[in-house]
Amino acid sequence: MSVTLEVLQGQVNKKKSHLITQDTVDEINKLVEDPDYGEEFLDAYVQYFDITSQMGNWNTPKYLNAMKFFILMEQNMTAVDAYCKVFPDRLEARHERGESKRDMGGEASRYNSSQIVNEIRKCVRGVS
Repeated sequence: MSVTLEVLQGQVNKKKSHLITQDTVDEINKLVEDPDYGEEFLDAYVQYFDITSQMGNWNTPKYLNAMKFFILMEQNMTAVDAYCKVFPDRLEARHERGESKRDMGGEASRYNSSQIVNEIRKCVRGVS
């Protein structure tokens, strides 16, 4: 299963459709093929996209990353493992400084409690 730019833009609020780019579509299509995310990722991405309108400084890449992180956490992945999977470049930077994955606990915890991840969590779980 793959999605096109036109289809994905047509699924979200018209005012926000311009925020979805071909790069976003390409990333989502890769995620749909990844067993850690699957086809359900696309459904969740579209269903909760409107939360981006609640915060002016959120953009599509931030929302995509937060959704990826949330999905991994829902699969009982640790915050550090989910964070490293979503942000492999940050893990690589740590390795270059001689640090390890476990040194990312603080970053992962902060990201897990960030406003965007919490908004996704609230929407998905139906908490107001």
